[in-house]
Amino acid sequence: MEHGTKKNSTARMPTGIAGFDEIADGGLPRGGVTVVLGGVGTGKTTFGMQVLAKGAGEHDEPGILVAFEESAVRVVANTAGFDWGGEALTARGGPVRGVHVIDAQLAQSVEQSGEFDLVALLAIVAAKAKQVGARRVVFDGIDVLLSCLGNAASVRREAFRLRDWVNESGLSAVVTAKADASGQGAVTDFDFLQFMADCVVTLHHRVVQGLALRFVRVAKYRGAAHSANEFPFVITPAGLELAANTSVALSYPVSAQRVSSGVERLDAMLTGGYHRGSSVLITGAPGTAKTSLSAAFAAAAARRGECTLYVSFDEGPEQIVRNVASIGIHLAPYIEDGSLVVKSLRGRAASPEA
Repeated sequence: MEHGTKKNSTARMPTGIAGFDEIADGGLPRGGVTVVLGGVGTGKTTFGMQVLAKGAGEHDEPGILVAFEESAVRVVANTAGFDWGGEALTARGGPVRGVHVIDAQLAQSVEQSGEFDLVALLAIVAAKAKQVGARRVVFDGIDVLLSCLGNAASVRREAFRLRDWVNESGLSAVVTAKADASGQGAVTDFDFLQFMADCVVTLHHRVVQGLALRFVRVAKYRGAAHSANEFPFVITPAGLELAANTSVALSYPVSAQRVSSGVERLDAMLTGGYHRGSSVLITGAPGTAKTSLSAAFAAAAARRGECTLYVSFDEGPEQIVRNVASIGIHLAPYIEDGSLVVKSLRGRAASPEA
């Protein structure tokens, strides 16, 4: 039976993933199972490790990682590039204490003989959780283990055994599994994982017009007022970061103040210039002075003592400074005194979120 949203609204586990808790009604379900599905390179393991690291480092909630697909040493080493990762994750060293790794990787030479279940493994995890006072547990790559069970009935039985164990233990669990290459759902044999879970998060990695883009969606969340839309995200040194804007109402403060465009006669046409806090689109064919108007605006702002950022996806900073100087717009002095920063980026090098 699904519980009411009001009853469960405070039973949330913060993830520490920037922007995610905003779309997930405050975080993942406490005392429940969250299934994270995704294809290759979507960030499933990073998602789980970040939840553990942030829980230990920011909320004093020790965690356990049960790794099925990679060795414990490898999993920790792969997080070294993140601000919260590497040796700092483990209980043996670093400022973050309370993330413990159980190596459950199956050797390629393992052969199954007779019935197999998760009872022994869950007993080990329970003992470790009691020893370290764990509040969070991540089962990473559960599909690797379930695929060894041989038949659909056994797979289903052990998955539900895992869910029941989590509910009885009081731990909050994240279970990661592979999705198909299209990112539209779980591998056929494990579709039921989505039905037994309290929360289902899908991660997608698509190439759109030659550009690699990542998206996250909370596909299911029992008793929660979550957003089921897709949101773009990036993987940075801080981990996963979402570009989430969940506000439905378009309500925000506006200003009647005008700021100069940098062109006196254009200011007269605009009754004093652009509105402060507004977005201004300058569009036109090549050679119609788009860059010149942008540079004039940046120079005017710098003259007023306002720190200004000029971002170009067309030309390098030196070329921009040289070209606009020919029409009397001198940006170099403002760059030198630090009031103007000019950045040039390749528009096709990364996603807009990155």
